[in-house]
Amino acid sequence: MDEDKVLNVLNSLSFGNNQNISDEDYSVYADYFSERPLSSDESSSEDEEEPIGLPEQDTSVNIADISLLNDIPKVDEIQDMLVADAGNNVDVINIENVIIEIEANNQQVLDENDGGHNLVMVDVAANLVDTFDAVNDRNIVQNFKGTSCGCKGNCSGMFSAEEFVEMRYECAELDHYHGHVNKLDQVILGQLRSLTNDTTLTSRSHRKNTERKNSRTTFYLKGRPVCKNTYMFAHNIKIKRLKRLTKMYNTSGLIATAHGNTGKVKKNVTSFKDTEFVVKFLQNYAEQHAIILPGRSKTVYNTSLKLLPSSDSKVKIYDKYRASFTDEMQEKPVHQKIFTNIWRDICPDIVVMKPRSDLCAICQKHYTSGAEMASVSEEIKMQTLEKMTLHLETVAKERKHYNDTIKKTRENLENGDTSTVHYSFDMAQQVHIPSNPMQPGPIYFLVPFKVGIFGVMCETKNQQINYLIPESVSTTKGSNLIVSLFDHYLESNSSGEDVMYIHADNCVGQNKNNILMGYLAWRICEHKNKKIVLSFMPVGHTKFACDWAFGLLKKKFRVTNVSSLSDLVDCIEKSTPSKRVNSAVMVGNEKGEVALKTYDWLRFFQNHSAKKIAHITQYNHFEFSVEYKGKVHCKTELDGNEFVHQIFALQDGPHGFPDEIIPEGMTRQRREYLHKNIRQYCKEEFKDTLCPPVEPEQATEAMAAADPEPDNPAAVLGPSKKRRKRSV
Repeated sequence: MDEDKVLNVLNSLSFGNNQNISDEDYSVYADYFSERPLSSDESSSEDEEEPIGLPEQDTSVNIADISLLNDIPKVDEIQDMLVADAGNNVDVINIENVIIEIEANNQQVLDENDGGHNLVMVDVAANLVDTFDAVNDRNIVQNFKGTSCGCKGNCSGMFSAEEFVEMRYECAELDHYHGHVNKLDQVILGQLRSLTNDTTLTSRSHRKNTERKNSRTTFYLKGRPVCKNTYMFAHNIKIKRLKRLTKMYNTSGLIATAHGNTGKVKKNVTSFKDTEFVVKFLQNYAEQHAIILPGRSKTVYNTSLKLLPSSDSKVKIYDKYRASFTDEMQEKPVHQKIFTNIWRDICPDIVVMKPRSDLCAICQKHYTSGAEMASVSEEIKMQTLEKMTLHLETVAKERKHYNDTIKKTRENLENGDTSTVHYSFDMAQQVHIPSNPMQPGPIYFLVPFKVGIFGVMCETKNQQINYLIPESVSTTKGSNLIVSLFDHYLESNSSGEDVMYIHADNCVGQNKNNILMGYLAWRICEHKNKKIVLSFMPVGHTKFACDWAFGLLKKKFRVTNVSSLSDLVDCIEKSTPSKRVNSAVMVGNEKGEVALKTYDWLRFFQNHSAKKIAHITQYNHFEFSVEYKGKVHCKTELDGNEFVHQIFALQDGPHGFPDEIIPEGMTRQRREYLHKNIRQYCKEEFKDTLCPPVEPEQATEAMAAADPEPDNPAAVLGPSKKRRKRSV
């Protein structure tokens, strides 16, 4: 059979699709090449005649090993080909469960030993990025196909863009390390075993076989011969990596060699002696300056921590570390970064305490450093320890009572029993509007429109209502306002419970006072509840559910543009969008129109001769019941002795309701200040709402003269005189 017939059959093949050679064509090649030895096993320097190739009309792709076209494995067939050569004692390798650890020597520059491929090679893939970008990879493929691979046969045109994208994506998924072994490297090593001819003798046509000097690799993709650039592009690798893998295969076969630095210690590594010196310095410094915790502090759950004073910093302590070295010492200080890394990794129990406010005075008193404790006698140490232990036991007992009460009421609610409910209330720090996350500089020095927030949390239902108190309708932040809003909450949101548990903080001016005690006793006398238990959290340990809800509210407020009360209501509603914990109710609006009235409970109880509780700040638990109307049982601790106090002289107590307090509103000077300084920072649609223009003073006097009977009783009585605060 002559060469013309073989070439005619080759011309009939279509390399644009993914078809394999037919059996009939294969028989033509087999008969032809069985009579003539293949000449592709030899390097170009050893071949003296042109290799057999495709006709010159379209391509010069080398098909010298055409008999192997149907035998080149796909990526998913590599597993079956990684079988050891029994003669060379090579173990079986499993790609999916690689058990050989490898670190390739990236420092080695390998020579290309492919014997001088007989195709015209242009290193297009050498400048391609070795990483896979899913977004831009399609554009990279289109550019590669547009510029072609550089070989005469244009083998990149045999594959569509979708095929290239798929192959590169598969290789990108394999390009990761399992231990010290890269899976893509293992796949390419398996392919090189099938594609590389490294026999001892060359295979020539019409010539005597000679001893092989270089191995020869013929690249294939999906059963089709390709050039080196197309092979590298399809596998998303560069020439340096292919050379490294080729040399690795020629030297070690499928067993990857270890990295040259494996087991070696770096020259710039910190010595054990230097590390030990840093650790000892930190421990000694903490021993002298760290604060001994009397118990769990806020945000510090690990009682074994050694807290350095907040005035210290890591830079300051590092400077002291450097200053401890002298010229006579052989050791040298480590770098600041190494110092902080050693601190973080070896001494994580030594931390710099962050500044805190609203701390427990007793705990603060018991915070002592190691140096201070070393200078006192053992007797004083034991006394201090006893006081700390007693205080912490009391705090833990009160916290447990708070949690157990909530748990009991929630279990009752789940069982359909609504007779017991737990409430807590607190006053949050006021906010200012307008508020902008991108705060303009000048407004920092101004006083915008003030809004107070009073929250009542029902822990049984895990819902809190926040009452917004604008300064235009505010009376005071005293007990009359707190009791009035709490009464509104109970009348509007209570489920008619018989037993009510209440927790609050120890703020005397707002919560812990005789007005609140009189109000709760009044509710019992009015048969609104059968039993009320009021408990106050220990001073300095008052964090409870209201503070959690306030924290969520403030977190949302800091990142929201708020220019009016309606914006603030919307901000609060969106602070807990999924669980609906926070909701808002406006006490009034920006114009001074009152929505929820404030009542004079102080005068109401004075008129009914309510008796105040002496030394009320000493007690933390108060109980009211229908069994002893008009009385309250007071205790300093949960299991302490009770003290019974008669609030109302009559057992039935007072009846009726207190009078309303008319808010005075903002002064003219305050309204002019808002209009002049704050109006410019409001949204355009809310300028007249929050900071309206102030009428001239003459027009105001004329309107007052034309209306001799104003609706506001305060205008008839005149401005109220300042009175000294009185308590029941």
